[in-house]
Amino acid sequence: MLTRYLFVLLIFCTFIVARGQNVVVDSSYIVQKQIKRLLIAGNNDTALFYIQKLGASAERDMFLRIARNTATTADINAFLSSLEIANKLELRNVNYFLKLKCKVPSGSSQVDLDYVKTKWTQILSMLNEELLKEAEAEHLVLTSYIRSCTDSAARDHKRAEIYASLYNILVASIQRDAPALEKMSLDNLRKATALADTDLIVASRYFFSEILMFAGNIGGYIENADTCLIMEKNRRVKSTFYQPTVMHYLDAVIFRKSYDAEYVMHLLLSLYNDPAAKYLTYSLYAKFLGSLSSDSKWAKQIYKQFQVAGLESFSARVVKDAEGKINSNELSALYSECASALMQHGLYKEAYRYKNKEINTIRKIYSNELAQSLADNQTLEIKRTKAIETAKLQKENAAKQMAVTRQRQVIWVISIALFIVVLLILFLFRLIKQRNLSNNQLSSVNLDLQRLNKLNQKIFYVISHDFNAPLLTLSLMVKNLRKDADPIAVRHLDEVENQFNSAQDVLTNLLNWSKAEISIAGNNAVQKADLKQTTNEILSQLYRKAVEKKISFRCHNLENVELIIPRDILRIVLRNLVSNAIKFSHPESTVEISFYDQEKQLKIVDYGIGIDPEKIKDLFTKEVVSDFGTNYEPGFGIGLYIVAELLRKYDCSIKVDSDPGKETIFTITFQK
Repeated sequence: MLTRYLFVLLIFCTFIVARGQNVVVDSSYIVQKQIKRLLIAGNNDTALFYIQKLGASAERDMFLRIARNTATTADINAFLSSLEIANKLELRNVNYFLKLKCKVPSGSSQVDLDYVKTKWTQILSMLNEELLKEAEAEHLVLTSYIRSCTDSAARDHKRAEIYASLYNILVASIQRDAPALEKMSLDNLRKATALADTDLIVASRYFFSEILMFAGNIGGYIENADTCLIMEKNRRVKSTFYQPTVMHYLDAVIFRKSYDAEYVMHLLLSLYNDPAAKYLTYSLYAKFLGSLSSDSKWAKQIYKQFQVAGLESFSARVVKDAEGKINSNELSALYSECASALMQHGLYKEAYRYKNKEINTIRKIYSNELAQSLADNQTLEIKRTKAIETAKLQKENAAKQMAVTRQRQVIWVISIALFIVVLLILFLFRLIKQRNLSNNQLSSVNLDLQRLNKLNQKIFYVISHDFNAPLLTLSLMVKNLRKDADPIAVRHLDEVENQFNSAQDVLTNLLNWSKAEISIAGNNAVQKADLKQTTNEILSQLYRKAVEKKISFRCHNLENVELIIPRDILRIVLRNLVSNAIKFSHPESTVEISFYDQEKQLKIVDYGIGIDPEKIKDLFTKEVVSDFGTNYEPGFGIGLYIVAELLRKYDCSIKVDSDPGKETIFTITFQK
C-alpha cells in the first residue's frame, strides 16, 4: 500500500515541477518507465497493479504477457528495444532478465528473427557499455543458433545473418579498421537492399556513414543520412538507428549551413516531442540559433516555443532546464553549443561564461573517469587473483618465500658491506681530513648528485608506466564511445579527446624532455626520421581540429627527406608547432609546411593572429603564459619551451618570425 502512495506522490510532484517550467509531462510515459523497472527486477505482482492503470494499447498487452510469463520472443524484442539503458549496472540487470525470459529457440529449421533481433540489441548495448567479452560470448551464442537452423535459403535466415554480421562491423569501427568497415558495410547494404529490409538498410548506411566521416566527405554523409530519413518517413515504428541518424543529420547540415530551415525545425520538433530525447535536442536548438540571424522567422519561432526573449535568455533557460536531467557529457555539449551560438552573435561575455562551464565540466569528467578506471582496474585485478588455481597459488607463494629469503640474505650482505665501507670511509676521512677537506666535500656532493640522478630516473620511469597506461586506457574508452554515441555525445567526446590529447602531449613532452636532461635514453646510435611519414602521421592526429576550423594544409618538398633526429622527438616537435598553428589561425585559413634541403630548414607558416613582439623574446622559455586560440582553445604554455630544449639536445635550433595579424613563421634548422 505504501508503495502505491509513494508512486502517486512521485507522479504528482513531477507534474507540478513540469507545470512550473511550462512543460507538459506524459504521465503514461512515467508509469511505463516504472513498469519496465519492476518487470526487469522480477516484481511481476507490483507491475501488474500499475499495468491495470494503463489505457488499452499494444504496449499494455505486451507488459501483461511479460508479467504473466506468456511473452513471445517478439514481445521480448519490443520490450528490450523500448528500454533506455543508462549504465553497466542497468545493463547487467537487463541481461539477467533476458537470461530468464529469452531462451534459445529449438526444434525448428526456421530461424526465429525476433530472437535474433533481441540478441543483437543486447549485444549492441554491451558494446556501448564496453562489456566486450560479454558481447563476444553472446555473439557466439547467436551465430551458433543461426547455424543450427538448416533452412539457410529462407528470407529470415538471410536477414539473421546480416544482423549477426553487424557485430563484426562494430568491432571494425571500434578498431578504426576503415577498409574492413567499408567492405562489410557495403556488402550488408547490398544484401539488405535485395531483401528490401528497411531496418537493415538503415543500419548498413549508418555504419557506412563512418567511412564518409573518416574521409571528411560531409556532403556524402548528409546525403546518406537524408536517404535513411526518407525511408523512415512514413514508418510508424522507426528503426534502432533512426534517432541517432536524425541527430547526426541535423548536426551536419547546421554545421555546413546548407539546410531547409523548415525541414530542420520539423526534425527538431519531432525529437523535442519525444520524452526520451527532449533534453538532448537543446544543444541542437542552440547550434541552429547560432546559424540564424536574430530577427529571422525561425529564431523567433524557437524563442516563442521556449517562451524567451532572445538568445541569452534561451541559453539560460535550456541550461537551467537540462542541469540535473542529462549526464555530464551531454551537459558539456550543451554548454559548448550555447557558447558557440552566443559568440557567433557577438555576445562574447556570455559566451565566455558558458565556455568556462564547459571546461569545468570536462575537468570533472576527467577526474570521475580516471577514478572509475582505477576502480575498474582494481576490481578486475581482484577477480583475476581469485580465479587462480590453488596449486598455482601455493607454487607462487613458495617462490615468493624463497625470493624473500634470498632478498634478506642479500640485504644482510649489503648491510655488512656498507658497514665495512662506512668504517673505511671514516678511517680514511680521519687520515686526510686536514689535507683534502675540499676534495672530500666535492666527492660528497658528487655522490648526492648521483643518488639524485638515480632517484630522478626511477621517478620518471614510474610516471611513464603508472600514468601513461591509464591515460591510454581512457583514450581507447573515449574513441570506442564516440563510435556508437549520438551526435551530441560525439561532439562532446571530440572535445574531450582534444583536451585529453593536449594533456597527454604535455605529459609525453615532459617525460621526453626529462629523459634528455638526465640521459635516460642511453642510445648513442645515429637515429633518423622520415619527414613525410611523420608529418602525415601528425596531420592525421590533428585532422579533427583542422576540420572544426576549416583549416587546410599545404606541404612542400617533404618527400624523401631523412632528418638526423629520433622519430619520437620529431613527432613531439611537429605536433606542438602544427597544433599551435591551428590554434592561432583564423578559420578557413591555410597552414604551410615546407622543407628547404640546401639550408636543412623546416618552416611552418600560419596566417593567423601572430605573436606580440614583446612575447617573442620569452617564447622558448619557462616564463611564457599560454593565450587562448582564435576559437578560445585552451593551452598549457610549456610546449614551445620543451620543443626548444629537445631540439637543442640534438644540435638543432628553432626561431620565430611574426607579423602580428598577418603571419607567423617557425623555422627549425637541422644537422647537415
